[in-house]
This record gives sequence, structure tokens and C-alpha cells, in this order.
Amino acid sequence: MSFDDRFDRRDDIDPADVRPVKKEGGCWKWVLIFGAIGGVCLLLCCGVGGFMAYRMAPKIATQPADVAAMAQEIADIEIPSEFEGKMGMTMNLGFMSMKMCMFEHKAGQGMLQLMEMQISVGDPKDGEAQLKQSMRQQGSQEMRTLNIEKSESREYEIRGETATFNFAEGKEFDTGTPYREVKGNFKGKSGVAVLHLQLQEEAWDDEAITKMIESIH
Repeated sequence: MSFDDRFDRRDDIDPADVRPVKKEGGCWKWVLIFGAIGGVCLLLCCGVGGFMAYRMAPKIATQPADVAAMAQEIADIEIPSEFEGKMGMTMNLGFMSMKMCMFEHKAGQGMLQLMEMQISVGDPKDGEAQLKQSMRQQGSQEMRTLNIEKSESREYEIRGETATFNFAEGKEFDTGTPYREVKGNFKGKSGVAVLHLQLQEEAWDDEAITKMIESIH
């Protein structure tokens, strides 16, 4: 015996109309992952091993001044006054170290992420390529999903090397709010650094953003 459910409309759904779910809380996801790694190491190790595991545990900063100071450890940079430090994190696993800072627009109209990673083993060139790819993926976790409509590349001289930044315009996938985005990697003080900025169109100041990038050294 079978029954027809007049309210079952699963067959009417167009697969092309299904939107991807936007990922939230990306930076805190990494905090939890690294914290779990450090906790497991503490449980499994003792003596010197336990001490080393303690030193490898992530260090978190939540005060704006501390986050701003952490950003200066990545590179000397003039963060626009419209942004305030939200969260910073440092992690050292011995073979790899990482710093990440998140700044939030004071009016809630955008986010700025600055990250640096360094690999101490293997071929530096291979490690650099992997780091750039990894940081691009990690950086997107906390940012909004945009439908890019226009983009251009601009080159800057940073710490003696040419750095390429991509300037893009688009709309947020869910709301259609116009955004501008800047993303690029450069040579930081200790390793490969990435800057990722998203800001609503109405709050965008091209001169101020250019000045920030040109201040990096």
C-alpha cells in the first residue's frame, strides 16, 4: 500500500537553484582546531614534551591594541582608522609558525584580515607556494561570498619585491549588497603574508586603501 503526499515537492526543486551555505566563524574554527591539538599534546606528553606542547598552544589576543601590535609583527602597516582590532592569534608548531589578525570596520561594513605563515622545513620555494594557496583558502572562511563582476591587478614594491594585489568589485551572494575586495600576498617580516579586505561599496575609499598598501614595509 502506498500513499501520495500532496505536500511533498522534492521533485519540483531545481538543483541549479540551490545556493551554497556560507561558512561562518572561520577564524574561531582555527582557534578551536589548534587548541585541540595543543590539548591532546598536553595529555599525551609529560616533562619536556608537555612544556613544548604548552608553548605550541595558540595565543589569542582580543584587545584592539594587542591585535594592532600583532599586525605590526607581520609587517609595518598603517591600518585605516575606520578599522578596529577584533581578534589576533599566533601559533608555533616548530616546523611551521602562523600569525593572523582580524580587523572589523567600526560601522560593521567590512573586514580586514592580515596573515603570515612560515615553514621551517623543506624547500622554501615549495613551501611558499603551498602557503599562498593555504592562506587564500583560510582567509575566505571569515569573509563574505561575493559574485565578482569586475577586477584588476595592481603591483606594488614591498620589502624589495614586487607584490600583486587584486582589486575586485561585486555583490554579496545572499543580499546583493555591493562590495569591494582587495587580496594579495607579499613578503612579511618572517614569512609569506596575505592581506584580504572586503568593504561595502558606500564605505570604500580608494585613496585610503591604496595608502594602506603603500605603507607596508
